Order: sequence, then C-alpha cells, then structure tokens
Amino acid sequence: MRLLTAPEVESFFDRVRGADTAVLFLDYDGTLAPFSEQRQESPPDPAVLRLVRAILELPSSRVVLVSGRGARTLAALLGAGRRPEIWGSHGLERLRPNGAYESAVLPAEARRLLLEEEAWWERRGWRRRLDVKPLGIVLDGRGLPAESARGMRQDARTRWRPFARLGLVVQESEHGIELRLGGRDKGTAVRTVLSEVGDRAVAAYLGDDWADEEGFRAIQGRGIGALVRESPRVTAADLWLRPPGDLLEFLRRWRDGAGAQAAASWA
Repeated sequence: MRLLTAPEVESFFDRVRGADTAVLFLDYDGTLAPFSEQRQESPPDPAVLRLVRAILELPSSRVVLVSGRGARTLAALLGAGRRPEIWGSHGLERLRPNGAYESAVLPAEARRLLLEEEAWWERRGWRRRLDVKPLGIVLDGRGLPAESARGMRQDARTRWRPFARLGLVVQESEHGIELRLGGRDKGTAVRTVLSEVGDRAVAAYLGDDWADEEGFRAIQGRGIGALVRESPRVTAADLWLRPPGDLLEFLRRWRDGAGAQAAASWA
C-alpha cells in the first residue's frame, strides 16, 4: 500500500487529467459516510459530498456508488441535487441518474425464507440490529460488546449455511453479517461499467470493507484501488487513504485534474 505521494499515484492523476472519461467508483459506509450505530441515519460527510457533487458536474467524470445498501435507500440519504449512478445490494440493483431502475429477481421461496428469518431474529430480541434490504437482511454488530457480536455472527453462520440451496449467500463485513441473493458482487458493478466506457477510460475504486476487495480486484489493470480506513490491513487495493484528510485530498486532486481537462477542451 502507498500514500498519496507515491510516483504511481502522480502518474494516475496525470492520466485523469488527460482522460476523455474517468470513472470514480465509491463505496458509501465508511467511505462517503462515517460509520454510525444509527445505520438508518448515516448521512454523507458534508465536505466529501461537496467534492463528489463538484466531480459530478465535470463532463469527463462519471461517479458510481457501489454499496451493500439498497439503491433507493442510498439515493434518499444523498438528499436533493444531482445524483450519481448507484449500484446497490452488492451489485444486485442498478439505479441510473435518470431514475431508471434494474434489479435481480428474488425467487419466491427465497423471499419467503428471508421474511421468516426477519421474524425469527426479531423474536429473539435482535430487531434493532436487523436491517431489511430489497434482496437480503443484515445483522449489524456496531456498538455491541465484542463477545455478543461474535455470538451473533456464529449463530447466523450456523443458521444460514443451509440456505445456499436457494441461491442465497452469506456476506460478512467488519461490522456485521448478511444473508442475500447471490450471483453478483461489487466487482460485477465495476466490470459492467468499465465494459461500457471502453478501454481508454481511467478509473478508481475507493472502499473500506471486505466486500470492497471484489471491487479492488475488478479494477486491477484499469485504474487504482484505494483502501479508505483509519488503519491499513491486507488488501488488493493499491494505496491507503486515511479519512478524512487523505480522502479529501484524493477527491480534490481528481476534481482539479478532471477540471483542468474540461477547461482545456473548452478553450
């Protein structure tokens, strides 16, 4: 992992400056928005959001949010104003800036099972820890004592393991565990968008969690992956950005580089 002063990063921003198309992939929780125990009330960091909105206005830049959250939930959290493209539910949903929406289809038996699981965990007192999404459910351990969080994970792993026969997968994160429809992941979103923009486009993927590793791997050879978190860990990303300072610096440099390209084209 490297910091922002690495020569490879300087070369990357030179490419952003000269690119006709530059795609910025962003995770939401832990990247655009600080982690909060109140998961449903996790607005983006205002300074980060201002820079993202500025990048959205640049003709050469395409901003794509890739999140485990539901796409429409994420759109509501972003508030009014121009919105980026959103891939929600780990690549299972796609919400375009014009409002067009696409989603994988949850089989009827899997839908019934997820509803039963929601009720089962609520009866056992985990309602405040349960997040119901369009194509899955999440048990969130943020703020729990470590022993309780470990127990919750283990109970979920044991209970959910047989559900693979219905096409459901168990997705773990640093803060919780999820049962959702399989078949796609964050790397799916990255590969799909990159296939649409062509081989000459420059791209970056910024994320923090284990699920973002699929995005980091998918972008290899096409751009740069950046791990956004307080401390480094083993990762497929190319550099480490400590929030908020390094993250803001990266976004400013993207804005300024892509903005210089736009100014040159207008001249």
